[in-house]
Amino acid sequence: MMKTSRMIKSAFITAASSVLFLLAGCGSETKEETLSETLKTPEAKVSEVTVSGFRVDWSKVYGAENYTYSLDGAEADSTKDLSVTFNGLEASKEYVVRLQAEPAKGSTRTSSEPVYIHVRTADVSQLEKPEITVGSTYASKTIISWSIIPGAVKYEYTVGDIKGSTTENKVSLSNLEKGKEYTFTVKAVAADNSGRTQSDAAQANFKTASDDGPPLLIVPENVLA
Repeated sequence: MMKTSRMIKSAFITAASSVLFLLAGCGSETKEETLSETLKTPEAKVSEVTVSGFRVDWSKVYGAENYTYSLDGAEADSTKDLSVTFNGLEASKEYVVRLQAEPAKGSTRTSSEPVYIHVRTADVSQLEKPEITVGSTYASKTIISWSIIPGAVKYEYTVGDIKGSTTENKVSLSNLEKGKEYTFTVKAVAADNSGRTQSDAAQANFKTASDDGPPLLIVPENVLA
């Protein structure tokens, strides 16, 4: 009888230990499930920074249905893509992008913690001012050249009431008056959204010859910067 009682008591202790172990295991699983309900925060990177915009890419978040983002506290937008591009911004200014992963409707998961990305748009720089070289100065043909400016897509010039533009670094003027003084100006112009502004205008004064030019003229051309 004593032996039977001891066996029953031992079996009860073993069963109780098993129940406690199962309860402990269930508690651990429940805790892990609770923690996994919050989506992972996206890992973001910035690229294509210009004077007027930039691009933000991020890694795919498991369980996310879409992603919400906002710029400088503005109303949030959403996208299913893994990138967004901002345009039409000011140069040399810092912006803050808020990004968050969102779960599907009805999901037990919750939104990720937001990530804040600080981005500064590029600075604006001015093109160099061209250096002018006056070649022949005849009424029928005056040739003026200037230094090539890196980043310039064209040059705008004036002489008297004449205005024009060219992609080359020289211009040939005709139909000027003999023996008259003129002022020639030229400035380098950059491409739109290049992060550069046009140069200051370079200026040169010249006077056309009293007599017309000879049949052949030797003038400087293709002046290098």
